[in-house]
Formats: sequence, structure tokens, C-alpha cells
Amino acid sequence: SSGVKIPWYAVFGNHDDSIQGTLPSDWGLLKTMYISDRKITGFASDNDTKAYLQAAQGNGPVALSNDTVSLTRQITADERRVPFTPFEFIKAHLRDGVNGSGPHGHGFSEDDLNAVRGYYTFSIANGVTGISLDSTNRAGYTDGSIDDRQWKWLKSVLRAGSSVYYDDLGV
Repeated sequence: SSGVKIPWYAVFGNHDDSIQGTLPSDWGLLKTMYISDRKITGFASDNDTKAYLQAAQGNGPVALSNDTVSLTRQITADERRVPFTPFEFIKAHLRDGVNGSGPHGHGFSEDDLNAVRGYYTFSIANGVTGISLDSTNRAGYTDGSIDDRQWKWLKSVLRAGSSVYYDDLGV
């Protein structure tokens, strides 16, 4: 972002990880959908929607009716339009020469890359800490979540920056 003159920070979210933030990023059919010459714009029937969701959850092939073709549109196929992993997203922000107005990595560090950790803290001002969370549900679906490792990290960050801290039970 060469035109941005202020520091900016990147956050890895569910729409970066999966199509519309709802399907798992490591699902093989997803890559095919991204690079193909067709874009799905909807489903012709409730049965087609159910068949597609079952396939997305790993419960068999996509068995759609012939009517579904009318709910796609022709686009230019592009092999470069592949989904990327959290590792690739973080690595792209750490490349030399892509700092813009900074900071280098836009919040991500080499440690984050090595641990494939999409959450971090950053200083906003003296005594004010920004917290970036990665609430992507790696299994897909639209509801965000954080794993136990990130939850423990978040609690430690909140404890470190708080004069008063209440635990999970409000005590």
C-alpha cells in the first residue's frame, strides 16, 4: 500500500482463509473453484444447497441438478487465483521491499511465521497496546473462534496490561 502514509497492521481473517469465510481452506474442491472459469452465484434449489454443504463437509461428491448451471457465470480462468495459507499470508507481509509506511511485517514477525501464528500485539501509544486476534475457524463455517493456545496468550496479554484483571469466571 504505497499510498498509505500511516503505519498499518494486517489481520488474517476468515475471508482471507476461505471462500466467503465459510469453507475450510484445505478443501481440494476450493482450489478448483478459485482457478476455474466459472463463478458460483447461487443454487437453483434447496436440494442443491444441501448437496453442496454436504460435499463441503466432506460427505461425498457434489451432486447438483442440471439447473444449477444457470446460477454460475463465466469468468476468466486463472491458475494464479489460488487460495493461500496462513503461512503464505504472513510470509507475504514479511518480504523485503513491501513495507510501505511500515512497520515491517505490518504486525507479523518471523516468530509468527515460524509458528504460523496470526495474532500479535503492537504499541499504539505509551501504555496503550493494540491486540490483533486470528479468529478464523480452520474447519470452515462462519462463526469465528480462537484455539486454546491463543486464548491463553490473550489472557496473559490482558493480565500484563491491566491493573485489575478478572478471570474467566469474573473473579
